[in-house]
Amino acid sequence: AAFARETKIPSNTDITAVVDAFVNACQIDAARYALAGHVELKKVATQLDVPLPLEDMVTFCAAPCNSSDRLAVAMLTEYARARSRGERAGPNVRLPKHKPRTLRDLHDMCGKHNVLDCYLWLAHRFPETFPESDAAMAQKRRCISLVAAGLASRRLQLPEKKEADVKK
Repeated sequence: AAFARETKIPSNTDITAVVDAFVNACQIDAARYALAGHVELKKVATQLDVPLPLEDMVTFCAAPCNSSDRLAVAMLTEYARARSRGERAGPNVRLPKHKPRTLRDLHDMCGKHNVLDCYLWLAHRFPETFPESDAAMAQKRRCISLVAAGLASRRLQLPEKKEADVKK
């Protein structure tokens, strides 16, 4: 966002165009340095179809969100919509009452942990929009203990190995 201000890029410019302009303006010694993070930022930007000021959009695109996780992207979009409407948003994550029993349950639980982590990251930057950081932190702690219990369980159902996998 500071780059956009310094270069007089209009505030209504699409964030992917701003990132492209930034990458083009960077003068780095490719033998020593690499520009990182801009591809993921652009990927998140294309997934977030929410009208936000450029500074807010940059912040949302930089949030710790796995752009390949549908739940994470859906929740980030929900959070961005709340921000764009000037509303408050809670974490909106429901945790099960029991530890994960299958690998799929464990995967889902880790995804919910990531959503809570993203909420807390946004709450640190936009406390007026994300006021439930204490509740999110409590949920995150519970989520961690459920994941740990699932991993420690000798009854966690792992997928059966296929015959071809066993021969390898």
